[in-house]
Amino acid sequence: MHHPRQLREFTDGTSHTIVASEQIAGRDDLRDDDGKQDFRGTWAHPYVGPLYLHYHTPNSSAPDETLSVYCVSFSQAPCISIGSGHEAMRRSVMAARSFHPGGVNVVFADGHVDFYADEVDLHLWRALSTIAGGEVIPKHDH
Repeated sequence: MHHPRQLREFTDGTSHTIVASEQIAGRDDLRDDDGKQDFRGTWAHPYVGPLYLHYHTPNSSAPDETLSVYCVSFSQAPCISIGSGHEAMRRSVMAARSFHPGGVNVVFADGHVDFYADEVDLHLWRALSTIAGGEVIPKHDH
């Protein structure tokens, strides 16, 4: 369950904590040059709307994992059905995704926006998602 946070709880620093990212909405009307549909992204998530985690790097080729009723289960859809119920909701994993070539835009707790490449180091990507992990975040080069 997610809980509201106070700024004082961001001991890693608000300029080192990502709080939002681009997340594309799943669409069944977008087709590539071969006529295949683009099923990346979040179609719906109960109660909270679209969300993502820093479990995979941006635009990861790893399939998203979501509740069976929200997962389109066929070869074009990068989605793995993980069942239903409260525990399945807790295990949902959706990557930050965008249509930008090479990465995603993110918003930090201090309000600044930055672009992170799809190839960002996974340990760094995960560290940027914690509010009190105590990780040392290196300077981001564009």
